[in-house]
Amino acid sequence: MPPSAPYADSRAVLEAQSTMEVDMVVLGVSVQTRSDGPAISFEWGTENTGRVLRGLSRVSLIRHSPHRRCEPNCYCGLPDGTEEAAGWLRRSETLDAAALLEDLALLNARLALFDWQRAMVDTNFTLIVQTDEMRQMEVAGTAPLAWPRFAAEGAGRLPLSAVGSESYLRLPIRNNAHVPVLLQAIIGVEPYALPDLPDRAGGAPHCAAERCDTTADVFRLTGWRVLSGSAEPWNATDNVPHTDNLTTLVLPLLLLAPHTELEIGVKFTPKYSGSFASHIYLRNNLTILESVQLTGEGAYPNFELSGRRPGSNSPLVIEVTKCTWDTETTMSRRLMVRNTGRVEVQLSNWSVAGAGCEARGFSLRPCGTKYLKPNKTQALHVHFTPDFTLARVSAPLTVRSERGATEFVLLATVPAKVLAGCAAEAPRPPYESALRFYGICIAFVALMIVLSTASLDAENLMKRA
Repeated sequence: MPPSAPYADSRAVLEAQSTMEVDMVVLGVSVQTRSDGPAISFEWGTENTGRVLRGLSRVSLIRHSPHRRCEPNCYCGLPDGTEEAAGWLRRSETLDAAALLEDLALLNARLALFDWQRAMVDTNFTLIVQTDEMRQMEVAGTAPLAWPRFAAEGAGRLPLSAVGSESYLRLPIRNNAHVPVLLQAIIGVEPYALPDLPDRAGGAPHCAAERCDTTADVFRLTGWRVLSGSAEPWNATDNVPHTDNLTTLVLPLLLLAPHTELEIGVKFTPKYSGSFASHIYLRNNLTILESVQLTGEGAYPNFELSGRRPGSNSPLVIEVTKCTWDTETTMSRRLMVRNTGRVEVQLSNWSVAGAGCEARGFSLRPCGTKYLKPNKTQALHVHFTPDFTLARVSAPLTVRSERGATEFVLLATVPAKVLAGCAAEAPRPPYESALRFYGICIAFVALMIVLSTASLDAENLMKRA
């Protein structure tokens, strides 16, 4: 039978393989074991049980209920009305490091009781099946005891995340008990840090194969979501939403119905490149305390723009080789943006000379935000419209990633021969004739004013003479 624990029964199907032509009716099934053996019971009444037909038949459901043998001193569960249960609830109201240390001491005592009860119980048993055609058919079985867990091993690993960004984990939790259970999730950082729990309660060492930071405050709980069954705050006055809109170290005490499944939201925000680890402590009145290891890794996003790393002084050159007067289809160059890091990179706020997507004759297409997975590339087209007044035009190209703003250099060059020829052939602006006329008029008026002033001055001098 599957492993079971007090208040967390296990079930198995008793099947019979018959080669007889006649059908048989099961008259009874009994258990042959020591007095302190497993507490086995049978469930009948389901369809096609209690009969043995030719071939494979379903005889009965077997249920192992360890609590029937050990109550009221089982290694699992805090029965209502006991001093241990009352103390556990009081610690829930004033939760601090001292309360968690008391929980840890109670956990160690229950684990010692588990070892003792497991050693004392004969988990092997023999079923005696009697039918109307055959008597005393023996079936050997075993019903092992186990320490129940709410979370699967390794369920707390978060994906590789970019430094400064946020990643999320939905940690699956299941109440395997057939009774309601109180459960509270706590992130194991100060002031809720504890020594490592026993391995059976999830306290295996952090990051066995690598060094990791166990002190950084990078994990947070964001809420919970029920998948099946029901879970509600134990204190009805705790008006705490279920959805992932919290950022906290401690969730409220929840009442989980039997066999309820839910997810606990965890947010991971790495502060620098490296590995991080912590625990989620699951306080509960079934196994007292369980640890779920949280592990995550942060990495800096990195990218290149046509082989140039951010901050490179090597310019991205566009060479003008011919005269062109089309302001929309002028000289262009395709730049390749490549993610060279281990995490997705987000590139936004593209800007030329701090003036948006167009400035100093340069324009970017497309100019929106780019999302690149590791080792993926996207094209960025840079267009340049020359006015043939300068041989070299440069402009800074800035872009923002998760690591902040970074800068590249755009440079457009026009060879001297092309510049001279294109400047002579460049179409004149439509307002040039009018501007020349008004300029001549202004110059003529200024000349007349100068001549008039000189004439008046000369006349005054002659009169004085």
